Amino acid sequence: MCGMKKLQVIFLGVGLVLSLPAAQVYSVPEGERLYLGYVVEVDGAKAPVSEVRCSAMPFNRRWPGHQRQIEQTELCGMVRFAFRGKATVAVTTAKDFKTVKIRPLSRNVAFHRKGRTVTFDIHRPGGYSVEFDGYHNNLHVFADAVKDDAPPPGAIVFGPGFHEIGIRTLKSGETVYLDPGAVVSGGFHASNATDIAILGRGIIDMSRIKEKILFPATGDGHEAVKNAKRWHTLDFKNCRNVKIDGVVIRDSLLYNIAMWGCEDVAISHVKIIGQWRFNTDGIDLHNCRRVRVTDCFARTFDDTFCFKAHEGYGNCEDCTFERCVAWNDWGKAFEVGVECRAEHLRRLTFRDCDCIHAVSWVMDVSNVDYGRVSEVLFDNIRVERDDPMPATQLQEMDTSPFDAKKGMDAPPRLFLGSVHFHHEYSKENNGKWSGGGFVKDVTVRNVSVTTDGRKPLVRTGAIDAAHRPENVVFEDLTVDGKPVCGADGVVLETDAVKGAVPPQFRVSDAKRMGATEMNSGSTLGCRERVADGKFRVLIYGNSIALHGRAPKIGWNADWGMAASAREKDFAHLVVSGLEAKRGERADFRIRNLALLERNFRTNLTHFADLASDVAYAPDYVVIAIGENVPSIGEKDASDYTRFLVTLAKPLVASAKRPRVVMRSPFWRNAVKADCTAKAAAEVGATYVDAGPLGEQESNMALGLFEHKGVAKHPGDLGMRRLADLILSGFNDR
Repeated sequence: MCGMKKLQVIFLGVGLVLSLPAAQVYSVPEGERLYLGYVVEVDGAKAPVSEVRCSAMPFNRRWPGHQRQIEQTELCGMVRFAFRGKATVAVTTAKDFKTVKIRPLSRNVAFHRKGRTVTFDIHRPGGYSVEFDGYHNNLHVFADAVKDDAPPPGAIVFGPGFHEIGIRTLKSGETVYLDPGAVVSGGFHASNATDIAILGRGIIDMSRIKEKILFPATGDGHEAVKNAKRWHTLDFKNCRNVKIDGVVIRDSLLYNIAMWGCEDVAISHVKIIGQWRFNTDGIDLHNCRRVRVTDCFARTFDDTFCFKAHEGYGNCEDCTFERCVAWNDWGKAFEVGVECRAEHLRRLTFRDCDCIHAVSWVMDVSNVDYGRVSEVLFDNIRVERDDPMPATQLQEMDTSPFDAKKGMDAPPRLFLGSVHFHHEYSKENNGKWSGGGFVKDVTVRNVSVTTDGRKPLVRTGAIDAAHRPENVVFEDLTVDGKPVCGADGVVLETDAVKGAVPPQFRVSDAKRMGATEMNSGSTLGCRERVADGKFRVLIYGNSIALHGRAPKIGWNADWGMAASAREKDFAHLVVSGLEAKRGERADFRIRNLALLERNFRTNLTHFADLASDVAYAPDYVVIAIGENVPSIGEKDASDYTRFLVTLAKPLVASAKRPRVVMRSPFWRNAVKADCTAKAAAEVGATYVDAGPLGEQESNMALGLFEHKGVAKHPGDLGMRRLADLILSGFNDR
């Protein structure tokens, strides 16, 4: 074939994949509906663009007795492939266009335009939205990392092609594998099952599954929720050890992934797309324990990533959504509630996520039931509200019109915290209303919002002073690059008449010092020397003790920032000081605890490294942390003190009953210093105050580094003085 590159045909597992040196374009079965608005090439190979139907407008109603009207939808494109290292994508449109955006914006995907063709490189696996003249009729790009895609032994395999299965029930020990070229029409359910998995890169498609109408309803303003039977796509109840990885879920009839009372679940690299029917939530974790959802993309026509609770399934605890991308066409993007029918919903986290579009609240913690919601964290969330969308509107009748201009200039909804009554959901114990639930300890940290100039809306609501969100803290919120130090940077609405109180807005010490780009890892960094030493030293610190190379911020060493040499950082100076005092060589271990500083309410038993440090049996222990701990008020002080005690006590009681010194933060903070002093006194450690050192610029590396945050770390003089301070603590005992 003249003028065309030769394609290599390879087999991965049981499926056919078209491959070039980098990208592997997924084939689609004959009969798959293709979207004609785009022609796509990946590394020079033509990639099929599947058709997906999405919601075109935020127009919704409670189930009226029939399915949503097709006139409220639009067609979009979806392309899928796997790559290694880098993939070059070229998109040619059928129509002229003026503007292009590739989301998430945080990934900084640069593009080149020539005529109707836009070319860009993808370096990171994940879900992307390529948008021409706005978000309508966009192209969804799902780029997987290349991996061994062979089905596990004994798996239920769906090879390339269409497969009609209806609703299939999985049993304990069963694994389902979908080839990248497979389209499975139906869903998978399980109850009281263990060790089940759904794997592969294929498509689970519910478009052919229709609701079963049990009796007729007019649909004109009626909530006929009981006239039809509908099915979730993946529906698991009381299951354990569940894994879902890689699949695409398209055109669901109800929730895409519904978990009820499940434990020890891992959901990763799932793509949820083509959601336009009523109540098509993304991933709903009801009353689940120990669930981790990572690297997923979801565009939904109802709540996208959620924690909820219903009676009979226990508490909802210790669950995380991380590195996920949300596009919310109705409802909430990242939500706790509103259904909270359990004693506790707690230790729930959204971390390192992007919201690329939302028509309503991006973050929501609302309780309409009797449960106690606590320890909720939104951390490192990036919000894109730069492309205005119409306001959500309720459709009263089948013939009610949608107002496409309504709400276009309204403040974009960022955060809602509320305890309130809902006419349908606020019931338990045979329909009796308890009087209200509880919400407390909600932290919104490192959230950046990109807008078109409108201030985002933050709202708190209550039933009364006894049933309201308590201790809601925004830390390091930025809007269009500007830090929000108080309510002036947002539109703040508080239902004070009913007893609601506004959130607190704070700027952390790390932000104040320009050091938020340090310690970006998700593990506890460690440096260890084993040299047959006669004694052992354990040092807990952060970037001041140990930081790997970070050229982006001008740091090109792997020791304590910003010392000029390894032997000149405080940790190594403490070790050498103790060696000089004893006349013996030491083994040592230096560990960076920045991750724990930022999440000091976490359960420390989840970190095996800490247990290994106790088993290390040190003779000397230094706990030199606090700089990355979020700015804390009096209400948080007891929790931080408890964290320090929990961290130190096992070490104090370890085999060699080591001498322990605990120092306050180098960047002075009276509350943190007081917590450190109290914790030291409780565990029997020596407390030293480093705050005065941090108030002297001569102790910093100012002028030696261009990056402000690096330069405000202790230089060689500051490191020496920190080491002397800590050594004096050991000398005092």
